[in-house]
Amino acid sequence: MMYQRTTKRGYPLGEVVSALQKAIRRGDGRSAAYWAIEMTVSNFGAYCFRRMLIVSAEDVWDCATAEVLALQEAWKQITKQSQGRDSGDLFAAKAAILLAWAKKSRDADHAVVLMYERKAVAPEVFEAELEAVRGER
Repeated sequence: MMYQRTTKRGYPLGEVVSALQKAIRRGDGRSAAYWAIEMTVSNFGAYCFRRMLIVSAEDVWDCATAEVLALQEAWKQITKQSQGRDSGDLFAAKAAILLAWAKKSRDADHAVVLMYERKAVAPEVFEAELEAVRGER
């Protein structure tokens, strides 16, 4: 039987991560904050912030990634200073709410997939773009 990690309240970690991302995508700040707090108080704070950073790049328009990074740094400082007694759940909740309320965009995620796989854009288009900028500084 495979070991499954669970949170403080007994939720399977994989389901909590999925619920966090879905809440953010749906703009549900209340649920997003709940799941982020559940992860941090269950000693999965680092994982929570890694997921929110990915979500900020995949799903959110604007510069939310910088805000999440700043909140992650505050979380690291508060948990370090309190020697782990404080989970820093306030900072995770703030990041989750910020992402949930932010304008959504999947453009960066789609661009990575299209360029990496090169299926939606013909190689000649990339070559033409490169040729157009070769003489520029």
